[in-house]
Amino acid sequence: MKIVNKKNERYFHNRNIVAIEYRDLERKRYPKYDHTAIIIAEDITSRFLNVIQLLNGNIPIIVLQIEAYELNNEIGLAFIKIFD
Repeated sequence: MKIVNKKNERYFHNRNIVAIEYRDLERKRYPKYDHTAIIIAEDITSRFLNVIQLLNGNIPIIVLQIEAYELNNEIGLAFIKIFD
């Protein structure tokens, strides 16, 4: 995700917090299962990755980077695991 202004930056960070909160709710709802937060973004900055690494000590998180490709008028998506 390309951050253009502060409003978009807040939205981007809020969506990541929602993913972590949802993981926590599901963990409480289904305690017998393992739960992992999965965050998917177009652009992953070093600052964002540092914060995720800090959280990963307590919360299992997977970070995927998504890239879109167009070939012959069709769109394909590639997911690259950045952090696990």
